[in-house]
Amino acid sequence: MLEEVRKERNDGEDYSRDFKMEIEADIKLLLNRRDKKKDEKLVGDSTLFNTHTALISRSFQSKNQIRIKGDKNGAEREVKMLNAVLNEDLETAQMKAIRYQRDWDKFATGISIIARPGWNGSYKRNEFTVVNPLTWIPDPNGDYFSGNYSFCGFYTVKSEDEIRAM
Repeated sequence: MLEEVRKERNDGEDYSRDFKMEIEADIKLLLNRRDKKKDEKLVGDSTLFNTHTALISRSFQSKNQIRIKGDKNGAEREVKMLNAVLNEDLETAQMKAIRYQRDWDKFATGISIIARPGWNGSYKRNEFTVVNPLTWIPDPNGDYFSGNYSFCGFYTVKSEDEIRAM
């Protein structure tokens, strides 16, 4: 079983290596960075950065607020509670930061991944985190539109305490 997983991971790495290198080059161009070892010159053009920033700003701020509407059957109390839960879960500063990072990744790489790694027992709600799309290892033989794939993974670094907590 472990050998099969290792083979699938290696196939996914080989399949996605060129895509990841292109994305990394695009991000370097977007941020107008250079490789000091290769003594590359800076482009000095901020058009891509300005466009990317405008797209993030427009998508992040022009969202309609979600509100649940009641019907005429006396469900106003339930609707009021559902709206309060919605605001408490989705309008926190952490969720706004996650949505901002999601939009940044979406417009910079074309891929945006939000994972739900666990449950917060104190606040009784899901925990969300943004995953760097360059850590994704796809299944090269899979069909993601139909859900027919056998392997999909992510690189991650865990501390000893996090491994023990699993």
